[in-house]
Amino acid sequence: MKAIMKNFYIAMLLLLLTVGSLTVSAQEIATAKLDRYFEALAGKDKFMGSVSVFRNGTEIYAKSVGFADIDKGVAADGGTQYCIGSISKTFTAAMVFQAIEAGKLSLSQTIEGWFPTIGNANRITVGQLLSHRSGIHNFTADEHYLSWHTREQTREQMIERIVRGGNDFEPDAVTKYSNSNYVLLSYILETVYGKSYAEILAGKIAGPLKLENTYLGVNGKCNSYKYFDRCRPDGRPRCGFYSLHPGRSEQVCRRAVLRQGGVG
Repeated sequence: MKAIMKNFYIAMLLLLLTVGSLTVSAQEIATAKLDRYFEALAGKDKFMGSVSVFRNGTEIYAKSVGFADIDKGVAADGGTQYCIGSISKTFTAAMVFQAIEAGKLSLSQTIEGWFPTIGNANRITVGQLLSHRSGIHNFTADEHYLSWHTREQTREQMIERIVRGGNDFEPDAVTKYSNSNYVLLSYILETVYGKSYAEILAGKIAGPLKLENTYLGVNGKCNSYKYFDRCRPDGRPRCGFYSLHPGRSEQVCRRAVLRQGGVG
């Protein structure tokens, strides 16, 4: 996963450098060069998605590569809606600060009232959850995480998993990224407002900002995939894009699909 994210960040960094430098005298973006760049990434199975570049409120470049659904051969386009993963932490943090401004929470408030079974709960604060300084173990780092991560989990199940993971360090000792922190923050928000996270997001962020295509839930329009660039030692076709959606085929190997004529 780290290698995949590293490749993604390198691709995005190169994009920023490219957008900043590939311009012509009329200050128009060099679309042909950017097209070749993204087509090269797609050809090497390094990127699937949609890119939109704006300048002064006007879209000056748009490009989509890859698929919204590999199994069905549905190509991604400008209208494809993607799951945004950890970018949602930005929304969670913003809503926590809105709750603080409304006097419903404070950064120094400890979390034992919400999660009494979590280790050090009487010393871990809302602020430490926000800044990844709580010491609570990251559940996505667990050995068996990939065996259940696409199955819906109840609040009770997630808290139990987080409790079982324990603590990696004392509160406020160091900074270490942990998805557990923001899952707990989402539960705190639901408790404080007496609403679901989806309702809070719609009422506090998406609605006021008129973000019509920003919401919580599976929209069914775009699958999520993870790419593996290593094949199994036994030669079976295990490299390629793996669907992260339950109920879908476990794996779609780009090379195998190409041989079958499934994608162009």
